[in-house]
Amino acid sequence: SCVLRGYFVDDYVKHFVDKADAERIRSMPPLINRGYYARHVMVKSLLMHFLTSFQTSNVDTSPQVVVLGCGFDTLYFQLRKTGELAADVRYIECDFPDVVAMKRSIMDGIGLRTQGSYSLIGSDVRKVDELVARLDESGVRRDVPTFFLAECVLVYMDVDLSNELLRRIASNFETAMCTVYEQVNPKDAF
Repeated sequence: SCVLRGYFVDDYVKHFVDKADAERIRSMPPLINRGYYARHVMVKSLLMHFLTSFQTSNVDTSPQVVVLGCGFDTLYFQLRKTGELAADVRYIECDFPDVVAMKRSIMDGIGLRTQGSYSLIGSDVRKVDELVARLDESGVRRDVPTFFLAECVLVYMDVDLSNELLRRIASNFETAMCTVYEQVNPKDAF
């Protein structure tokens, strides 16, 4: 909705929106659009600041990005198209295996190609040992600066599981930044 209304440009999101949701999306109120816009700008700004802070001419020490619960997010494709994401930055997206399969299917269906620095892995982020193993298999390095992003993910996990996930990130990566965006409402589970 906010892309259709011109809040920001995203040439890819239209491919990942379910056709059945199209009418609902067209009628989102301005407050929702502004919230999505603020979220988009905040996440992109933090990511770009992190990448700029750790930019290096040495490919072996280039920073990496790990998106936990990526869903159908298109930020990687947007940044690649605009040239804002350096080719040597590893970008790893994780979500449930069925979500990853659907995302991959959509990507294949529209001919959306990724570069060698991109990985899309299926893993339940609540199963921290499995997630760490899958990240290791994908080539994630623990000795380079790593930006972790979790948008609307941890709120759906038991507190013990989300605490364990964050503890493992903090204890296993030499330099890491974890950006978390969650719903907040003091009267309910959010």
